Amino acid sequence: MKRSYTALVLAGKRDAPNPIAAFAGLSHKALVPIWGVSMLERVVTTLRRANHVGAIIVAIEDPRVLEAVPRLQQLVAAGELLTMSSSPSVAGSVLRAFDLHQDCLPFLVVSADQPLLRPEIVDAFCAGVEASSDIGLGFVPERSVRAAYPHTRRTFMRFADGAYKNCNLYAFHTLQSARACVFWQSIEQLRKRPWRVATAFGWRFLLVYVLRRDDLREMLTRAGRILGVTISSVIMDFADAAVDVDTLDDLELAKQVLGAGQGS
Repeated sequence: MKRSYTALVLAGKRDAPNPIAAFAGLSHKALVPIWGVSMLERVVTTLRRANHVGAIIVAIEDPRVLEAVPRLQQLVAAGELLTMSSSPSVAGSVLRAFDLHQDCLPFLVVSADQPLLRPEIVDAFCAGVEASSDIGLGFVPERSVRAAYPHTRRTFMRFADGAYKNCNLYAFHTLQSARACVFWQSIEQLRKRPWRVATAFGWRFLLVYVLRRDDLREMLTRAGRILGVTISSVIMDFADAAVDVDTLDDLELAKQVLGAGQGS
């Protein structure tokens, strides 16, 4: 039976100024347009077309910000798009969604800076998550990213079975999965340094990671035992799922791909 997710789109700002938003002269990176359509609108449109997504919630500090995007404002007015106030941190925003909308579980959490996201990517992830797990995480193999975008710079996590890039697709199935958000909130500033993240799980976990003794699934099982949750992975060969716009180079890449009218 197909599981329907409530999509939570993270569109808020972090504490530090964002260079991409500043470059575009806008308050939020999510509002930066690519070929006339904001990244946030592109993500919402993708989610509306996905078969596994029901309700959609946009998390942003002040929902009035969406008035700058007429199409999204129309969806809000029609009750087809929900909003909530975000937290300065990603994990904090997800925890707030647990508090305000726990009756809407399961959650599919995505970031608004993924303009190359497509419905088939979302559906592949949702269909691939183990139904019995508390949490599902999406990954793309390094080889897939390198083949499609050989010059892009990404942060890869390396395991016994190879290197992977997380693709900012997260499934939260149970109330217990909020435990992982509490932990992540404490280490979120380390997200670009995989070995520092591994250190937060303890020296045994770090040693296994550094020596690459476990594959990706085994490491997630190990992490889940520490956090008291079950974590499953969905490995996908969609290189576009690994492209989030963190730098001006990423923005240019997204413009090139979308301008060509195709994804990889």
